[in-house]
Amino acid sequence: CWKNPRCIKEEQNAICTCEGEETCLVKTMLDPALVCAADEVEAQKDDSCCGYCAKDWVKAVNPEVKVNKGQTIALTCEIDVNGVVKKDITWSKDGAPITAGTSQDKLVLKVRNADASDAGAYSCQAGKNGKTDSADFKVEVKVPVVPKVEVSPSKSIVNCKQGKRGCKITFKVKTTDGSKVTKKNVNICKVVNGVRGKCKRGKGKGSSFKLGLGKKVTDGDYICVVTLDGKEYVSDAVSVKVS
Repeated sequence: CWKNPRCIKEEQNAICTCEGEETCLVKTMLDPALVCAADEVEAQKDDSCCGYCAKDWVKAVNPEVKVNKGQTIALTCEIDVNGVVKKDITWSKDGAPITAGTSQDKLVLKVRNADASDAGAYSCQAGKNGKTDSADFKVEVKVPVVPKVEVSPSKSIVNCKQGKRGCKITFKVKTTDGSKVTKKNVNICKVVNGVRGKCKRGKGKGSSFKLGLGKKVTDGDYICVVTLDGKEYVSDAVSVKVS
C-alpha cells in the first residue's frame, strides 16, 4: 500500500492510511509485514489500500468453450494482481507454445475459422517476481458429419406416356471417400402414401443407376436407396407423371 498514490505514508510507524479507507502495515526493511507463502504472490488491487498475498491469481473467464467448425474460438484470461508485464503472459495448446492470435494485452486468445485440429487443452500462464500461475481451458470443435454416399435424382420430374416403353428414372450416386458402389448396393423404390413400397434393383454402374418403368407405368414418386457398409443413404423423391 505504500506505493498507492492515494495513501498518506508514515514510514516511521511502518503504516500507511488511505483517505476514508483501511490502515495497513507497510513492508519495510525493518518490519516485513507482508510475507507470502511459496505458492503465493504479493498483490494489490486498484480499489484497495492494503497489499495481500494471492493464490490462484490467474483465472479462465470461459474455461469450457464449444464452437462449430468455421467459427472463432475466443479464450479470455484474467489476472488478479498488478505488476504483471505482457512479456510474462504466455499461451499454449496441448503443451505447445502459441505465438499468434493473442490480443495486445495478451489476455485474449482468438483462433479464427476453427477446425477439428484446434480442439484441445489450452493454457494461459503468467509470471511475477519469479512465481507463476496458470489457468486451463477446454475447447471442443463440432465438425458436421459428411455423408459417405450422396445420392440424388437426375430430374425431379419425369414425364412418361401411357402404354409406351422407354420411360425410365435415373439417379446419380457419388461416394465422398472413393468407395465403390455397384448395382448390388442400389434399390429404386416406389413411395406409396409416404411409405417405401416395392423396390427393384437399379441397373447401371459407376455414378449412374436407372430403372425402366415399362408400359404400365402410373403416376407416383420414387426414391433411390443405396446400402453401403450396413448404412442406408436415401435420395430425394422423383415424381413420375403419366399422360
